[in-house]
Amino acid sequence: MNNWSYSQKEYTLKQSQTGIYQLQDRYNQNVYIVKVREYGCDIETATQELVYQVKVKKGQTYLRDAGKNLIFSTQSQLSPIAFACFGFDILTRKQQAALAYAVNLTTA
Repeated sequence: MNNWSYSQKEYTLKQSQTGIYQLQDRYNQNVYIVKVREYGCDIETATQELVYQVKVKKGQTYLRDAGKNLIFSTQSQLSPIAFACFGFDILTRKQQAALAYAVNLTTA
């Protein structure tokens, strides 16, 4: 039996000096851009097309698509940036949840 490990960076979430978050692929190309807003945050494609919005209102956090359709909502204490991870459609739901957990730990 061979002993080997597979470790390859697929995506990285980075915060720029201006406060914008960028989900980048292994080639450092933006896949999604998250812009913090007064009400939560906007999730845009690399071409700055709005795909989702996270809004916090009265203790509830909402993820809505560009057509304002509700995707998820929660009353948990996830930060808006952490909740935005559920708008990264390129990731699996498990990857989204793991990233949201990690982001929430660092932004709480």
